Amino acid sequence: METLQRPDGGISRVARFLVYVLTRDNWDLVRYYPHPRGRSGALYDAGLLTGTSAHDAHWFAPTPAGERALRRLLARHGIHLR
Repeated sequence: METLQRPDGGISRVARFLVYVLTRDNWDLVRYYPHPRGRSGALYDAGLLTGTSAHDAHWFAPTPAGERALRRLLARHGIHLR
């Protein structure tokens, strides 16, 4: 986890992930911003490492199952969120 400035000017803890996109044979940089009070966080698609996609520079809300999966993944790596 690291601390970054959000687009709205606030400060937030964030986890960065590289996600392999099979259909594009490429890596995508995705940032996960957990909610500070334990509610559903936000995902930011920073874009493909090489090339572009329609999802670049867009914000997404994870589904409840996706939120749980992200938190489990972080916990497996020693990052425990409230």
